[in-house]
Amino acid sequence: MSSAEIRAAVTNLKRHDQWRLRNDPSIPELLAPAAFLPEEERWTIFSGNAGPLVKKLISHKKHKTAILRYSMADHLSGQNDLQKDLLCQIYTGGPVHNSEILIGRIGCVDLIRRRLLEELSFIFSRPIKLSMDDFADYVSSRSPEAGKKFLYRLNSGQMVSARNAKIMCEELLIDMDDIVFSVPNVHVSGRCPFVGSASLWAEPWDAWIDALDHGDRLGKHRRMSA
Repeated sequence: MSSAEIRAAVTNLKRHDQWRLRNDPSIPELLAPAAFLPEEERWTIFSGNAGPLVKKLISHKKHKTAILRYSMADHLSGQNDLQKDLLCQIYTGGPVHNSEILIGRIGCVDLIRRRLLEELSFIFSRPIKLSMDDFADYVSSRSPEAGKKFLYRLNSGQMVSARNAKIMCEELLIDMDDIVFSVPNVHVSGRCPFVGSASLWAEPWDAWIDALDHGDRLGKHRRMSA
Protein backbone atom coordinates (compact mmCIF):
# COMPACT_ATOMS: atom_id res chain seq x y z
CA MET A 1 0.00 0.00 0.00
CA SER A 2 1.60 3.30 -1.11
CA SER A 3 1.71 6.50 0.91
CA ALA A 4 -0.20 8.29 -1.85
CA GLU A 5 -3.09 5.82 -1.55
CA ILE A 6 -3.20 6.14 2.22
CA ARG A 7 -3.07 9.93 1.86
CA ALA A 8 -6.10 9.83 -0.45
CA ALA A 9 -8.07 7.88 2.17
CA VAL A 10 -6.96 10.26 4.96
CA THR A 11 -8.01 13.30 2.91
CA ASN A 12 -11.42 11.78 2.17
CA LEU A 13 -12.02 10.89 5.81
CA LYS A 14 -11.16 14.43 6.90
CA ARG A 15 -13.12 16.11 4.12
CA HIS A 16 -16.30 14.18 4.82
CA ASP A 17 -15.88 14.26 8.62
CA GLN A 18 -15.81 10.48 8.84
CA TRP A 19 -13.02 9.92 11.37
CA ARG A 20 -15.33 10.35 14.40
CA LEU A 21 -12.78 8.61 16.61
CA ARG A 22 -13.94 9.95 19.98
CA ASN A 23 -17.55 9.15 19.10
CA ASP A 24 -16.76 5.46 18.68
CA PRO A 25 -18.12 3.34 21.56
CA SER A 26 -14.81 1.48 21.88
CA ILE A 27 -12.72 4.54 22.80
CA PRO A 28 -12.43 5.52 26.51
CA GLU A 29 -13.68 8.99 27.44
CA LEU A 30 -11.95 9.49 30.79
CA LEU A 31 -8.65 8.65 32.44
CA ALA A 32 -8.25 7.88 36.15
CA PRO A 33 -5.21 6.67 38.11
CA ALA A 34 -5.67 3.28 39.76
CA ALA A 35 -4.53 4.83 43.05
CA PHE A 36 -8.10 6.10 43.49
CA LEU A 37 -9.44 2.53 43.57
CA PRO A 38 -9.70 0.57 46.84
CA GLU A 39 -6.94 -2.04 46.95
CA GLU A 40 -9.36 -4.98 46.75
CA GLU A 41 -11.18 -3.53 43.75
CA ARG A 42 -7.87 -2.74 42.07
CA TRP A 43 -6.70 -6.32 42.53
CA THR A 44 -9.99 -7.66 41.14
CA ILE A 45 -9.78 -5.52 38.02
CA PHE A 46 -6.13 -6.12 37.18
CA SER A 47 -6.30 -9.84 37.92
CA GLY A 48 -8.98 -10.15 35.24
CA ASN A 49 -11.72 -11.24 37.67
CA ALA A 50 -13.97 -8.19 37.41
CA GLY A 51 -16.39 -9.80 34.94
CA PRO A 52 -18.25 -7.72 32.35
CA LEU A 53 -17.24 -4.44 34.00
CA VAL A 54 -13.79 -4.70 32.38
CA LYS A 55 -13.96 -4.35 28.60
CA LYS A 56 -10.21 -4.59 27.97
CA LEU A 57 -7.15 -5.31 30.12
CA ILE A 58 -3.53 -4.85 29.04
CA SER A 59 -0.68 -5.98 31.29
CA HIS A 60 3.01 -5.17 31.04
CA LYS A 61 5.89 -5.70 33.43
CA LYS A 62 5.72 -2.18 34.87
CA HIS A 63 2.35 -1.05 33.63
CA LYS A 64 -1.27 -2.17 33.58
CA THR A 65 -4.20 -0.46 31.95
CA ALA A 66 -7.86 -1.39 31.80
CA ILE A 67 -11.01 0.00 30.23
CA LEU A 68 -14.07 -0.17 32.48
CA ARG A 69 -17.66 0.41 31.40
CA TYR A 70 -20.02 2.17 33.79
CA SER A 71 -23.73 2.83 33.42
CA MET A 72 -24.68 6.12 34.99
CA ALA A 73 -27.65 8.47 35.02
CA ASP A 74 -27.35 10.97 32.20
CA HIS A 75 -28.45 14.16 33.96
CA LEU A 76 -26.85 16.34 31.29
CA SER A 77 -29.56 15.35 28.85
CA GLY A 78 -32.26 16.77 31.10
CA GLN A 79 -34.03 13.42 31.48
CA ASN A 80 -33.11 11.72 34.74
CA ASP A 81 -34.34 8.30 33.71
CA LEU A 82 -31.81 7.93 30.87
CA GLN A 83 -28.67 5.84 31.34
CA LYS A 84 -25.32 6.61 29.75
CA ASP A 85 -22.55 4.08 29.21
CA LEU A 86 -19.22 5.62 30.12
CA LEU A 87 -15.83 4.08 29.26
CA CYS A 88 -13.10 4.95 31.75
CA GLN A 89 -9.44 4.05 31.26
CA ILE A 90 -7.70 3.11 34.52
CA TYR A 91 -3.95 3.69 34.56
CA THR A 92 -1.46 2.12 36.99
CA GLY A 93 1.75 3.92 36.07
CA GLY A 94 3.43 6.22 38.54
CA PRO A 95 3.45 10.04 38.28
CA VAL A 96 5.59 11.43 35.46
CA HIS A 97 6.38 15.14 35.74
CA ASN A 98 7.06 15.77 32.07
CA SER A 99 4.86 17.95 29.88
CA GLU A 100 6.14 16.08 26.80
CA ILE A 101 4.63 12.74 27.90
CA LEU A 102 1.02 11.77 27.19
CA ILE A 103 -1.05 8.62 27.76
CA GLY A 104 -2.52 6.80 24.77
CA ARG A 105 -6.21 5.94 24.49
CA ILE A 106 -6.47 2.14 24.40
CA GLY A 107 -7.52 0.85 20.98
CA CYS A 108 -7.13 4.14 19.09
CA VAL A 109 -4.66 2.70 16.55
CA ASP A 110 -6.90 -0.29 15.86
CA LEU A 111 -9.80 2.09 15.23
CA ILE A 112 -7.75 4.35 12.92
CA ARG A 113 -6.60 1.40 10.82
CA ARG A 114 -10.18 0.12 10.63
CA ARG A 115 -11.40 3.50 9.37
CA LEU A 116 -8.59 3.61 6.80
CA LEU A 117 -9.29 0.09 5.55
CA GLU A 118 -12.97 0.88 5.11
CA GLU A 119 -12.17 4.05 3.18
CA LEU A 120 -9.48 2.41 1.03
CA SER A 121 -11.83 -0.45 0.16
CA PHE A 122 -14.47 2.11 -0.84
CA ILE A 123 -12.04 4.14 -2.98
CA PHE A 124 -10.61 1.15 -4.85
CA SER A 125 -13.78 -0.99 -4.86
CA ARG A 126 -11.96 -4.06 -3.58
CA PRO A 127 -10.73 -5.52 -0.28
CA ILE A 128 -7.56 -3.79 0.88
CA LYS A 129 -4.79 -4.93 3.20
CA LEU A 130 -2.99 -2.32 5.29
CA SER A 131 -0.07 -3.85 7.17
CA MET A 132 1.30 -2.33 10.35
CA ASP A 133 4.59 -1.78 8.47
CA ASP A 134 2.81 0.30 5.81
CA PHE A 135 0.92 2.26 8.44
CA ALA A 136 4.05 2.89 10.56
CA ASP A 137 5.94 4.00 7.46
CA TYR A 138 3.18 6.50 6.69
CA VAL A 139 2.98 8.08 10.16
CA SER A 140 6.75 7.91 10.79
CA SER A 141 8.55 7.71 7.45
CA ARG A 142 11.95 8.64 8.91
CA SER A 143 11.98 5.69 11.28
CA PRO A 144 9.33 3.00 10.62
CA GLU A 145 10.69 0.70 13.35
CA ALA A 146 10.43 3.43 15.96
CA GLY A 147 7.01 4.23 14.50
CA LYS A 148 5.81 0.67 15.11
CA LYS A 149 6.96 0.82 18.73
CA PHE A 150 5.18 4.15 19.17
CA LEU A 151 1.95 2.79 17.64
CA TYR A 152 2.04 -0.25 19.92
CA ARG A 153 2.53 1.90 23.03
CA LEU A 154 -0.19 4.30 21.96
CA ASN A 155 -2.68 1.52 21.22
CA SER A 156 -2.05 -0.21 24.55
CA GLY A 157 -2.58 2.89 26.70
CA GLN A 158 1.04 3.48 27.63
CA MET A 159 2.92 6.76 27.95
CA VAL A 160 4.03 8.20 24.62
CA SER A 161 5.96 11.20 23.35
CA ALA A 162 3.88 14.31 22.68
CA ARG A 163 6.14 15.07 19.71
CA ASN A 164 5.44 11.69 18.08
CA ALA A 165 1.72 12.04 18.77
CA LYS A 166 1.71 15.47 17.12
CA ILE A 167 3.50 14.12 14.03
CA MET A 168 0.97 11.29 13.72
CA CYS A 169 -1.98 13.65 14.09
CA GLU A 170 -0.60 15.97 11.42
CA GLU A 171 -0.18 13.07 9.00
CA LEU A 172 -3.70 11.73 9.66
CA LEU A 173 -5.44 15.12 9.93
CA ILE A 174 -6.93 14.25 13.33
CA ASP A 175 -7.01 16.01 16.73
CA MET A 176 -4.57 15.09 19.51
CA ASP A 177 -7.49 14.48 21.87
CA ASP A 178 -8.61 11.64 19.58
CA ILE A 179 -5.61 9.48 20.50
CA VAL A 180 -4.17 10.66 23.83
CA PHE A 181 -5.05 11.92 27.29
CA SER A 182 -3.20 15.18 27.91
CA VAL A 183 -2.43 14.43 31.55
CA PRO A 184 1.31 13.82 31.93
CA ASN A 185 1.21 14.48 35.69
CA VAL A 186 -1.09 12.16 37.63
CA HIS A 187 -1.49 13.61 41.14
CA VAL A 188 -2.63 11.30 43.92
CA SER A 189 -2.64 13.76 46.82
CA GLY A 190 -5.58 15.80 48.04
CA ARG A 191 -4.13 19.03 46.69
CA CYS A 192 -5.00 20.41 43.27
CA PRO A 193 -2.07 21.15 40.93
CA PHE A 194 -1.44 24.80 40.23
CA VAL A 195 -3.43 26.49 37.53
CA GLY A 196 -2.08 26.00 34.04
CA SER A 197 -0.34 22.69 34.64
CA ALA A 198 -1.32 19.77 32.41
CA SER A 199 -2.45 17.30 35.02
CA LEU A 200 -5.31 15.22 36.35
CA TRP A 201 -6.69 15.60 39.87
CA ALA A 202 -9.65 13.85 41.42
CA GLU A 203 -11.04 12.87 44.79
CA PRO A 204 -10.80 9.32 46.15
CA TRP A 205 -12.54 6.82 43.89
CA ASP A 206 -15.92 6.61 45.69
CA ALA A 207 -16.40 10.36 45.64
CA TRP A 208 -15.26 10.56 42.01
CA ILE A 209 -17.73 7.92 40.83
CA ASP A 210 -20.49 9.50 42.92
CA ALA A 211 -19.80 12.83 41.20
CA LEU A 212 -19.97 11.15 37.80
CA ASP A 213 -23.26 9.47 38.64
CA HIS A 214 -24.85 12.76 39.66
CA GLY A 215 -23.50 14.50 36.58
CA ASP A 216 -22.73 17.73 38.41
CA ARG A 217 -18.99 17.51 37.80
CA LEU A 218 -18.78 15.41 34.66
CA GLY A 219 -17.98 18.45 32.55
CA LYS A 220 -15.04 19.36 34.75
CA HIS A 221 -13.49 15.89 34.54
CA ARG A 222 -14.02 15.71 30.79
CA ARG A 223 -12.16 18.98 30.35
CA MET A 224 -9.33 17.76 32.53
CA SER A 225 -9.03 14.44 30.68
CA ALA A 226 -9.42 15.80 27.17
